[in-house]
Amino acid sequence: MSRSKEYPFFIKAAERLEANEETKLPLSREQQMRVKELARLISPEHPHTLTQYGADIQGKLARLADGMLNQVRARQTEEQIGSILRTLLDRLGEIHPDEIFAAQRGFFARLFGFSSSKAKQKFLARCQKTNQEMERMADTLERLRHQMLRDTTMLDVLYTKNKDYFNELDMYIIAAREKLEELREHTLPSLRKKAEESGGDPLQMQEYMDMERFADRLEKKMQDLLISQAIALQTAPQIRLIQENYELLMEKIRASVLTTIPLWKSQVVILLTQLRQQQALAAQRQTMKATKALLKQNAETIHTGNRKMVHEQSHTAAELEAFKEMQEELRTILEETLHIQQEGSEKRRQIEHELSHIEQDMVGKLSKASNIG
Repeated sequence: MSRSKEYPFFIKAAERLEANEETKLPLSREQQMRVKELARLISPEHPHTLTQYGADIQGKLARLADGMLNQVRARQTEEQIGSILRTLLDRLGEIHPDEIFAAQRGFFARLFGFSSSKAKQKFLARCQKTNQEMERMADTLERLRHQMLRDTTMLDVLYTKNKDYFNELDMYIIAAREKLEELREHTLPSLRKKAEESGGDPLQMQEYMDMERFADRLEKKMQDLLISQAIALQTAPQIRLIQENYELLMEKIRASVLTTIPLWKSQVVILLTQLRQQQALAAQRQTMKATKALLKQNAETIHTGNRKMVHEQSHTAAELEAFKEMQEELRTILEETLHIQQEGSEKRRQIEHELSHIEQDMVGKLSKASNIG
């Protein structure tokens, strides 16, 4: 039976508690036998047994409530999960994607040469640290989720026991009501009649008064059982409320572990991809800038060369004329030089001829001088 289908049972039970004093429920054969068995436990001849009537089932209900209370006190699962989720949000808030881009555009980054690679390394280190903390928190959340799953299963057992105790109290209450009706409608009128007919016999009067006190005690006992049943009735939705809170927390844990953390990781990957793309675009822009500068420089060089070439070509004719004049002048110089050389050669031959006569004359004179000596 699903949990949502169990609530009508307790709604009808609540309505039944309001009308239970005047309305008898249709009972199955097994329930009728159980009611008769419990009714036999209510004995006016042994009034002390009334103290123990239903005490066992009431004790079980009390222990059930104590168990639930101890579980809620001991676990403190909700506080742990809330603390972890708040820490998770804080860690997510510590990662600011704009910082990495602002670091690249900042004045001090440009002043001190803070490169994009340094910004990326710093950002990656923070992401790595945050990711490790998230993994630890995810493991803790998963452990708490399994704990809550076990607690939810245990609460299902408590819910079933509570329902059984509620139904068992029904049997005790119906048996007590039937016995009380028997005492009020038959036993007490009969004893009162006997006491009146006895002419005020003290023993008959005492028997009547004892039976009336027993009936009063039985009615009070029945009211105590009704209170216990009302407690069981209130316990059922409390158990379901705890389970629903656990299930809500488990869903949040699953959403955090399976959605939030992976989504954060994917966003970091996308951010880093965008960063790499920006770096590639920046490198491309630098390349284009250098290419444009080189092309501009080449164009200026070619333009300067062309202007020089045009300038040189404009002076070609004048240079040819100058060359002709220089060549003519050079020829004149060569002719003059050749003429001077010829004149020099002629004079040199004359001098050599004269020197030869002088030498011969000196040799002759020396020969004569040596002969005289």
